[in-house]
Amino acid sequence: MFTLAALLSAVWTLVHIVLGGRDVARPLSRSALPEIPRETSVMVWHMISAVLAVLTLLLGWAALGAVPEGGIAAMLLSGGLMLGGIGTQIGRGLPLKTLPQGWLFLPVTVLAGLGLWL
Repeated sequence: MFTLAALLSAVWTLVHIVLGGRDVARPLSRSALPEIPRETSVMVWHMISAVLAVLTLLLGWAALGAVPEGGIAAMLLSGGLMLGGIGTQIGRGLPLKTLPQGWLFLPVTVLAGLGLWL
């Protein structure tokens, strides 16, 4: 299960970097927002890129059995990203098509949990 979670996490990481770079980070960096919110938003996008890469590595190491504790950390990290994303989308009353990111972590979290349980 950790292997499937790692592969799915890798897909989401690539989607974030490629599509998010084009559709979110680039327009943000060129926006007319005031400097502090603009640059903070761009920095957070880059930080999330790193978090997603680390999540993928943790799941990959757990799949190899090299760092089994990484599976626990990955499940908690993925679950936190899931809850934060879903909570924001629902809490702000946004349609799923506007902010689907949190839901993408549901299968990763479930697969990581199954990897710990099975």
